[in-house]
Amino acid sequence: MKPMRFHRVAAAAIAVALLSTACGSDSEQTDTQATSEQAEGATASDTGTASSTSQQASPPAARDFAAEDLEAILAESASLKDEDPTLSLLLAMEANRRSPDQRTEQAVLDVMGTSGVAVTPSLSVALPDASGCGLPLGSENGLHIFQVSSRRLIRNDLTTLEQVDHGPAPDPSPDDCGSWVGDVDTGSRVVSGTDGTWLLGSLDGESDVELNYGRRMEIASRTIVGNRVVFRAFDASGIAMVVFDATTGAVIAEVEGLAEPAEITTGGDGSQIGITTAVPGAGGQVIVLDAQTGEEIVRVDLVEASVDSRFDLDTGEVVAATVGGRLLTIDIATGEVVADVPTTNASPRGVNVGIRPDGLVVIATADMIEVVDRRSGPTGVMTSVDEVLFQRVQPNGLVMKVKLGTGTEIIDVDVHGLAGLPAEQWLEQACEVAGRDLTEAEWDELIPGNQPLQPLCA
Repeated sequence: MKPMRFHRVAAAAIAVALLSTACGSDSEQTDTQATSEQAEGATASDTGTASSTSQQASPPAARDFAAEDLEAILAESASLKDEDPTLSLLLAMEANRRSPDQRTEQAVLDVMGTSGVAVTPSLSVALPDASGCGLPLGSENGLHIFQVSSRRLIRNDLTTLEQVDHGPAPDPSPDDCGSWVGDVDTGSRVVSGTDGTWLLGSLDGESDVELNYGRRMEIASRTIVGNRVVFRAFDASGIAMVVFDATTGAVIAEVEGLAEPAEITTGGDGSQIGITTAVPGAGGQVIVLDAQTGEEIVRVDLVEASVDSRFDLDTGEVVAATVGGRLLTIDIATGEVVADVPTTNASPRGVNVGIRPDGLVVIATADMIEVVDRRSGPTGVMTSVDEVLFQRVQPNGLVMKVKLGTGTEIIDVDVHGLAGLPAEQWLEQACEVAGRDLTEAEWDELIPGNQPLQPLCA
């Protein structure tokens, strides 16, 4: 028989049971006395009436021992998170084994994200074979990957992990089988056509509006912005950003004279379009446009060029990561740089910037992902990465990394946001981190009930 351990949950249940028993005894005595008095004055004719009007007490509700045990295990896991993170992790995994749902998955992730465990959970996602075709492209929010595979337009949904076929690709150019990108919210898509043209249409329909600017164009880092489509245009004179109406294909705005690195950033509602660019011999600039009118709202000169940026609509700011490894915060209304802090990576490459719901900034580079406070600097939360083709920071702070091969990873840096996605892979990772199972002694002391020890990581 297992030795008994006095849990808080069990103690509360016992107290309630004792109170119920005491109250029940008093009630029985009162009921007995009343019944006796009624019986003394009852007649034979009254018996039938008394019998028909008597009420039977409902049986007491059965205790949910399984739910109580689960709560006890979760409470024990939480209490041990700092003292013994490995044991805390094993208890959270036992709770998930008993009740595999988003709540217990979150408990496992919460322990894996503590400093005592120091692990970065991730989820691998396979992409369809697209060998010989153009590189995959990511959506602005990092929730979708677009590629051409077997002459079909394939969208990889990183929320549901489904692959959606959006129909045949148009005739490709001779040396490439094409590229495309779409926007689920607006239902728009742009697909590469023949001879360097681009075709604009609906996500599930025909692409029938040809976008031909008279210069070679390529998709910008963030191409579809609400009802606008943005391209980078090239010729001998340099780089221009061209904004098209996503319905008619008409040119809304042109910003000329840009230099590498030149990128696009957007606001969450598509109301503004930001352009970051280098200025030869003079650092860089951030230019903010009204997405509907194409008019310039503000232009800010920077000491050094920005490699990527992001609007924060809640604060009215744009945060920009620079080539020198700094994070600038700019007030859109005034154009003032209100904060300038260093980042851990002094020479970032392949940068993508995102803002988490808690306001912290996630900077994903070719070799590191880190979390930065825009006012005070690095938080100390970071992880190394490699084999990066490109990355996107998702709205919840997860990072989508497209690898140089054919796969994708969803990386959880201090967000604990993988709960609800298929858990098999990162639960295997949890076993690798723990390096062991619960011992007989730990099971007997910490796991309520009389079940025998059940291995978690066998």
